[in-house]
Amino acid sequence: MGFGFLIDPINRSWRKNLLEAYFPYVIQEAVMNIHLRIRAGEDIQFWNGDKYGRFSIKSAYTLITNIDADSDFNGASSWKISYWQSIPIRAWKRIWSSSTAPKIMGFHWRACVHGLASGEDLIHRKIPIDPNCGICGEEKESIKHILFFCPIARVSWFRSNLSYRL
Repeated sequence: MGFGFLIDPINRSWRKNLLEAYFPYVIQEAVMNIHLRIRAGEDIQFWNGDKYGRFSIKSAYTLITNIDADSDFNGASSWKISYWQSIPIRAWKRIWSSSTAPKIMGFHWRACVHGLASGEDLIHRKIPIDPNCGICGEEKESIKHILFFCPIARVSWFRSNLSYRL
């Protein structure tokens, strides 16, 4: 069910009597502060992080990195601004300018900011699991271990045409 019934279609204004009937005062006040368009029509999604209104991981990254670290920004409790700061700008530029699929760029981004569900990061988030690698069991499952140091990862790198040697 939508909330269109709360709008008077002729005056293009909020129906205050319905707001008062259905919502507490705090919500009424917040809704009344929402400006309505002059003409009725379908709403559209528009992302303010991009001049064309389209969301992308790159635009989200740009938006987040432009937030002044000293501002009053209160991110989620798992916000790791130190990870952002530890990655050189040239590394971010290489990720976002690479000619690969967006989901690969997103994976690189998540790996850099510890946004993947590795055993080490899950333990850090107070999730009670075995932090050791589920494949080799030799070390704690960190992002670096999963991608580079696990014996299976090493074999994959060795056999790939990327020639990444550890």
